[in-house]
Amino acid sequence: MKTFRKLRCICSLALLLSLNVFCFGQTSDTDAYLRKFEKKWNEYLKALGNVEGSINCKRTRNGKPGEEFVNYIVCSYPMLAELIDIHGSLDKPIAARVTGKDYSFSLTRSKPEDEWIIEYVSADFPNRTPLPLSFPKHFADPPNHVVNPVGYTVFNILGVGLFGVDCDPNLPWMTSSEWIVVKDISPVEKDGVKYLSMSFEYKRPDFPESVTRRTDISQHPELKNYTLTGDVLLTTDYFLIAEGTFHEEWLRSVHDMQVEITYDCDSYKVPLPQKRSIREFCKMFVDGENVEIAVEEDLEFKLKETNPKSKKRFTLSQFGLPEPELQEPEPDSVRYILAAIGLALIIAFAIRVYRKRRARA
Repeated sequence: MKTFRKLRCICSLALLLSLNVFCFGQTSDTDAYLRKFEKKWNEYLKALGNVEGSINCKRTRNGKPGEEFVNYIVCSYPMLAELIDIHGSLDKPIAARVTGKDYSFSLTRSKPEDEWIIEYVSADFPNRTPLPLSFPKHFADPPNHVVNPVGYTVFNILGVGLFGVDCDPNLPWMTSSEWIVVKDISPVEKDGVKYLSMSFEYKRPDFPESVTRRTDISQHPELKNYTLTGDVLLTTDYFLIAEGTFHEEWLRSVHDMQVEITYDCDSYKVPLPQKRSIREFCKMFVDGENVEIAVEEDLEFKLKETNPKSKKRFTLSQFGLPEPELQEPEPDSVRYILAAIGLALIIAFAIRVYRKRRARA
């Protein structure tokens, strides 16, 4: 009987260890891939360096010809500007999203001849102390909030790392978002080309900005779950999206999307997207009714390497607007000196109290 119990304990322990090794092996492999992804994405952004060019977009909606527009991007890493719907001239965009050296901003207007409306100005950057901003009175107190870091923006504009419809989530989130769970990463081959296949799930208890722009969630406060699942093929050099299928659910709405991206791997030091095709089907619950929308979108990129751009090109003054007043934070050395003085005062006060108590005793 004792021998049987010992044998059962040994078998149980062996089974437990084997399960742990298997599980930790999976986690370790996934983490190793994600670390490699992050390294390569940073290399890609830095190598992207100075690139500019046009993005031509043609879109149909429910089979009917829809929008045709041309955007223009200027990248001088880490600075970036996207001029939206330029109406045949770089001087006449109807919107602009810019990340400069010290702050980022977004502008919009209804027509090229209208005055600019400031959507936001922000000095919040990743891994950096935000710079306090103050504005002239005629700024009309624009909202100031955190925006996506420049790397995320580049990935989104080029579409090489974009999930779902809009800017959240995307590839760089894989290593930072608490809501993304990577289920599988494995090498595959398709049509003689090697890729990495990755599946993931993204769940959150509230709604990303891309949903709040499409749906009036205030009408359904009881429905607070958002889910996005995806299966993607990544290139093996910089782990950029080559193909992807995505499924979104929020409120009573569902959205399915297929993406294919082809790259020019010969003209530049890193692959640049040439074409991106998107096929979407969305069933949305709007004002008590189900609305079905089918969208086909084809983008053609014409990008080239350029010389480094002046930092002034990524400022509000470039668009005829006054500059915000940036209040530089105190240098680290000053903060360390102040902290040391404060600590010395506390110690001196503690010693004084101790001596008084000892003298009384």
